[in-house]
Amino acid sequence: METGEEVLRRVRDAVNAKEGWVKVDKIRKAKNQKVIMGCATEDERRKVKDRIDGAGGLLIAEDMKNKEPLLVMKDVLLLNSDEDVLKALRKQNGDILQYIANN
Repeated sequence: METGEEVLRRVRDAVNAKEGWVKVDKIRKAKNQKVIMGCATEDERRKVKDRIDGAGGLLIAEDMKNKEPLLVMKDVLLLNSDEDVLKALRKQNGDILQYIANN
């Protein structure tokens, strides 16, 4: 059993993004000796996964399942109805909500 820091070091050594072959946007330690990495494109993600899988069996790369996004709204005025708030959210965020079905 290795610590999260040791696993992170192994991932950095295996990926070695300093060579410039791929751009890793984010990397962070998670629970249970896991490391979460983020890449800008699907192609970069695949390259990183292939590099980790080829690291001699010491590391295992898995695709991460995204959770449903959550939203917490604070200090919303009582004069706004739920429908008013939903309508405003849809209007202000139409570009990111266009693929989500209206419920």
